[in-house]
Amino acid sequence: MSKGQATLGVALTVGFIALTAFYFFGPSEIKPVLKEPLMLVTGCWIANFTTVVNWFFGSSKGSSDKNALLKKQP
Repeated sequence: MSKGQATLGVALTVGFIALTAFYFFGPSEIKPVLKEPLMLVTGCWIANFTTVVNWFFGSSKGSSDKNALLKKQP
């Protein structure tokens, strides 16, 4: 895994946590003009966070481990 991938994973995770905290601890009333764009951004963050979790813990992780084992074989 490259440094860029790790940085992007951390940034997406921190953003997801910040957005979730905003919903729990932010203002109780959101301006109507901001409601739809905020929901779109939330959907994007959720999708990206899911991708990060799948990369580090899902099938991509298993595939990466398999490739590392194949490289070690003589």
